[in-house]
Amino acid sequence: MASYLDLNARSVSAFLDASAFRTSFDVSKDRGKERYQRELLCCAEYVTFHIGINGTWSATTREGGSVTSYEGIGYHAYTAELLQAVLDSDCAFVIHRLEDGKIVDYDMRAIARLQEVE
Repeated sequence: MASYLDLNARSVSAFLDASAFRTSFDVSKDRGKERYQRELLCCAEYVTFHIGINGTWSATTREGGSVTSYEGIGYHAYTAELLQAVLDSDCAFVIHRLEDGKIVDYDMRAIARLQEVE
């Protein structure tokens, strides 16, 4: 299992490939499918999905609310399915990183578009 330190050391572009974040606990294909389908429904209600500087995720909703989680993408079971749902959805996707003492926000939709052009 990757540690939070290892996961946060990955490049932000690595988060464009959800399969890279599977864990040894992701053993049930049915459970993975269920999580993916549930998260797709949730993503339809999200304005922005965030991965914070500590590696856990949160989201802002269309109604002005927020959802927070203790789950780290690639650390907790079936979070690769969550990430895939985010990638397959229309919500904004931002990764926040602490770099040289400042928080830097990465617009993952813009990064994905740039990679498509290359």
